[in-house]
Amino acid sequence: MNIKNLQIVIALAVILTALGILLWKNFALTSESKEGAGKTLLSYNQIENLTEVKILSQEASVVFQATEKQWVVDSLNYTLDRPKLQELLLKMSQAKLVNLVSKKDSHHQRFAVGLSDEGLPSGEGVVVELKQDGSSVKLVLGKSRDKGGRYVRYADYPEVYLIAEELSVSLDAEEWIQKTLLDIESAEIQSIQLTHEDETAIWSREDKEAEWQLENLPQNKALKQDVVNELTEVLQDFEFDDLATDATLPDETSVYQATLFDGRLIEIALAKENDDHYLFTIQMQSATNPDDSSLTHFQNMTQNQVYRLSAWKAEKMIKTATDYLQDKE
Repeated sequence: MNIKNLQIVIALAVILTALGILLWKNFALTSESKEGAGKTLLSYNQIENLTEVKILSQEASVVFQATEKQWVVDSLNYTLDRPKLQELLLKMSQAKLVNLVSKKDSHHQRFAVGLSDEGLPSGEGVVVELKQDGSSVKLVLGKSRDKGGRYVRYADYPEVYLIAEELSVSLDAEEWIQKTLLDIESAEIQSIQLTHEDETAIWSREDKEAEWQLENLPQNKALKQDVVNELTEVLQDFEFDDLATDATLPDETSVYQATLFDGRLIEIALAKENDDHYLFTIQMQSATNPDDSSLTHFQNMTQNQVYRLSAWKAEKMIKTATDYLQDKE
């Protein structure tokens, strides 16, 4: 081999060696090492005694705040669905770091875990910040991995990790509010008064085992028991569709009143908004235990609030004599 060929071989060897070193460094920084594997994303101490939770993306944000009496969704000033938040926090505390993916700031955009100067996440990233008295922890949930899992980063540190869980987080404030207003079994109801247009009907019974009786039942008529049963079941798992924050209830309404054996009185006033929805307000009082804490909570939550309900649900509470009466056989 002559000197010229030898120089070429040496030069190629140097170039290939340098290229190999460069590729290895990049691989070492971006490959999924086992560093941190098995560590939980959050500790239980970090999800206890929270005072505020903030979820933020480029397009939207939602904030939950703890008040003296309850948690509220800040933008709607309405009661938070605590079990839904607790479910998310539990998933985050149980999620484990699978791999360390990168230690370089320059890779944050690639995994959608970067933050702008204003604190906004990049791409599809979502920031979840948990605040306690005197401390906070901020996580950036990045893009989902094609093979499953999601990239995450602690906002104050450069390291990017992979977790096995997807951890889907909604930024729709309406999805976080407590939509279940009541869950009352029909056996708890002692009487029902229904006022619709110019017609008022009252059903009552002596005890939970007794049959329902309609006041002033015409002698030639009988009750349609399936309709009466429907009237007594509407308060079971009673949920609204959404808050009608800018709506007002008209003067002409249908009113559904239920008196329970424990002394509580529930009143729901309804009015048709369109073919698909009704508007309604709801009140609850108690003759036997007016200072009950759960009653106070309900009154604070529903006071001056107008709700929206699907028409098919509302119409279960609006009946006329032709609906619940039939000729005697």
